[in-house]
Amino acid sequence: MHLYSRYQSGLSIVELLVALLLSSILVGGVLQVFLSSNRTYATTEALARTQENGRFALEFIAQNARLAGYLEPYLLTTKPLPLAQPNCNWPSSADVHCTINAATDQVTFILQPPLIRDDPNIAATRRDCAGNSVAEDTVIANTFHILPADDNNPFPSLACTTFSIDDPTAFTPAVRLVDGIENLQLLYGESTSGDPQSVNRFVSADRVSDWANVSAIRVAVLANSMGRTANDANAPRNFTLLDTRVNAANDGQLRQVFTTTIRFHNLD
Repeated sequence: MHLYSRYQSGLSIVELLVALLLSSILVGGVLQVFLSSNRTYATTEALARTQENGRFALEFIAQNARLAGYLEPYLLTTKPLPLAQPNCNWPSSADVHCTINAATDQVTFILQPPLIRDDPNIAATRRDCAGNSVAEDTVIANTFHILPADDNNPFPSLACTTFSIDDPTAFTPAVRLVDGIENLQLLYGESTSGDPQSVNRFVSADRVSDWANVSAIRVAVLANSMGRTANDANAPRNFTLLDTRVNAANDGQLRQVFTTTIRFHNLD
């Protein structure tokens, strides 16, 4: 016959400590999985944002490069070169209108905007690089450059300014097209063999010997994630954009270089 105590025995201190230890290990493992997943998500999101910024920036420039030199046949004017040259003194003496080789480059495409019809019920219009309407018979210069961060926008951006080649006071103020673009570098494809269809060297703007022989352009942009990433301690800071070495800020942002080459279609 077994005798049982009428009082229930509790857990001992040792049992409580073991239970707390096991619970801590379990919670720590779950927390580690959560933090790892959160870091992976943040890095993936930053990479996607960076790639989107870089691709949009290249597409804006590529669209204008393909149209550079375009002129309607009815316009009785000299066909312009696709690009405004450095120190172009056009349409004024200010280099703000010109193609520039610098720490971050600037490129100016000259064209008559083609007619675009977005709605079949609305008349087709001509537009500048910011999407603003351009008057008929107007040849413009679309200048692509980098705008630094300011009080209204905390990120550097690919921007565009449009000028009329006939009236330098008629222009569209700089419009930010793509945020998170902090550097722009360009090389110009030149034929020194006499065959304009055969590019045999790509050089910076200050090394082009004859702009009439430039028939292609190589573009590189440095895009960032517009925010710190989870793995910011290992974020690289040095990047090569074509022939230029760029040292980025130590701000923990994810960065990536995007490059493309475009041939001009509207050459003589």
